[in-house]
Amino acid sequence: MALLLLISDYTATRPGALVGERPLLYNNIKLFLVQGQGLVPVIAMRLSLKHIKRSGGKSRKKEFTFYKGADLVICPIISFLALAFADDAFEANITTPTEIYNLVIPTRKTHIHLKWKTKWAECYGGHRVRARWATKQAEKEG
Repeated sequence: MALLLLISDYTATRPGALVGERPLLYNNIKLFLVQGQGLVPVIAMRLSLKHIKRSGGKSRKKEFTFYKGADLVICPIISFLALAFADDAFEANITTPTEIYNLVIPTRKTHIHLKWKTKWAECYGGHRVRARWATKQAEKEG
């Protein structure tokens, strides 16, 4: 839930747009290990929100990029990494942050894309929260 609230705050998106009929899927979230200014690489996350309403009511795609911040409590990357590790969602069978930072970025590249396992690609990125949201919606309607 905290992750969705952070994303909603940082992107000015209604929380319902992230968990509603067209939720935020793993495929809409890309993680990268980016070559930083110093010796330590940085984790970046790009969100592709495809069903964001404009003032005219039409939806459009918007992308947001986040870099791991100094204040880890309000960092959406840290929250999302926790979910991805709990889901065992990484294609390369990455199970710890240390394994991400131990990856080597090739000399001629600026980043490495951390891909999802196929079974998670079309799954909701916050599926635990979505289940609770659906239950509350059913209670309201019932």
